Amino acid sequence: MSEVVNVLDTVLLSVTSGPPIAQSLTIGGTDATGADATNDLTRLFLEAFDRIRTVSPNLAVRFHENTPPEFTLKVMDAVRRGAMMALFNDAVIVPGMEHKAVPLGEARDYAIVGCVEPTTTGGTFASTDSNLVNIARCLELALYNGDGLDFLADWKYLARRMGPYTLPRRGAPGGRWPHYKMLLRYFAGMGRRLRIPYRELYTMFRGRGIGPRTGDPRGFKSIDDLISAYRKQVAHAVARMGEAMQYCDRALAELKPTPFISSTIDDCVERGQDVTWGGARHNFTGPQAVGLADVADSLAAVKKLVFDEGKVRMEELAAALTNNFAGAEPLRQMLLTRAPKYGNDDDEADQMAKKAAAIYCEEVSRLTNYRGGKYAPGIYGMSAHLAFGIFTGATPDGRKKGEPLAAGVSPRRGRELKGPTAVMSSVSKVDSVKVTNGYVLNMTFDPALMAGDRNLEKFAALNRAFFKQGGLHVQHNVVSANQLRKAQQDPENYAGLVVRVAGYSALFTQLDRVTQDDIILRTAHGCDR
Repeated sequence: MSEVVNVLDTVLLSVTSGPPIAQSLTIGGTDATGADATNDLTRLFLEAFDRIRTVSPNLAVRFHENTPPEFTLKVMDAVRRGAMMALFNDAVIVPGMEHKAVPLGEARDYAIVGCVEPTTTGGTFASTDSNLVNIARCLELALYNGDGLDFLADWKYLARRMGPYTLPRRGAPGGRWPHYKMLLRYFAGMGRRLRIPYRELYTMFRGRGIGPRTGDPRGFKSIDDLISAYRKQVAHAVARMGEAMQYCDRALAELKPTPFISSTIDDCVERGQDVTWGGARHNFTGPQAVGLADVADSLAAVKKLVFDEGKVRMEELAAALTNNFAGAEPLRQMLLTRAPKYGNDDDEADQMAKKAAAIYCEEVSRLTNYRGGKYAPGIYGMSAHLAFGIFTGATPDGRKKGEPLAAGVSPRRGRELKGPTAVMSSVSKVDSVKVTNGYVLNMTFDPALMAGDRNLEKFAALNRAFFKQGGLHVQHNVVSANQLRKAQQDPENYAGLVVRVAGYSALFTQLDRVTQDDIILRTAHGCDR
């Protein structure tokens, strides 16, 4: 498994840092009858993975109410010592599988594909990482009546922000191509082969009419008006995504059928159909939302400061966002410090996260894919939250233009001020059953917090409580920021340091600098010594 390396288009590297190898192994959980499936082989897999500390396969561990306590402690002990794995909750994933019409027996016997995507074993073509939707951008469009950033007016900004994403320059040893130049070369090359709608591309880069006209926000009378505009922008973006996926799936079916894989998937042989044509018993398409916490914090800030308390006028907010808070730092600080933030067990912000996630899930679930199956919404983005932030303007939560978006269902880094229990309580309010393609919650702990048997038991109890509240997934980096900084400075001596990036693991020293910095800056829960 560790020798399988996927080949990615260079244009995609900014959203797939690592890159993930996507070979996944699932242990624990239940069998088709609902009985505990943990056995000696389960423990052998865990022990082997703990010893090797490899980035592949991507190890997923399922938990349910009858998971043996000693097995739970073994998993938590491996995690606190640096074995990178993802933890999943049968109590919400099985109902989620049933929610997308999978029979109960197959739902109970699910496995994880790729990063965090639940699917049936041997009977599904799920296309689990099919696309990414920037819902923070959708909120931006709602605040600008369908318009967005004008990149042509400020092309130097775009070049500067994309600068860290450099690529090897062919024929020039040690030379690098800036990523934006590679994008231009990509479009030029495609233009010689396909009919590219350059007028639409021009309009897109000018930021005009990207979304539907949903009303001048200065005329909004309540937060419900803004949420309604946001829903319409999400619906438009999701519909466009669905149209694009129709073309992609048709191209795969006509040009890249997979007869060998099809022979291993239930019902393809009986139907005489390749998986790309819909031969599998179950067919899904799984696009991911990016920027949930940004939307939640922004909606919470507008509700509280604009509509509830009247401390900020919508005209004032719109002007500040347009100018990226230039000359409006007091307003920005008010948005940062006086408004509730998702990740602190604050219902005002958490309910906005629940609503924003539900809107995305509802719109995605309306779609039917090329193979006749349904769409399954997820909330994660590998490292896309970094690149997507570059293309998203300033937002009402106080985030400036170009800053990274939040990752998965995790809060924005630095805003979770009440500890790990508050983070997990906030995340558990998102309706996990509707997020049928999975989500990612990243947690980082200082190793000092994990020392000793008593702290191991607390760590296990923390995760059990999260799952009891309705959490779907969680993964932990137990590493200090100081150690990561040393690895940046001396990569040769830290070549084996493995970290969780999104729903996958990677060697820290092989990540690009932007992703390394993002991992270092994640809030690390610790204690004073």
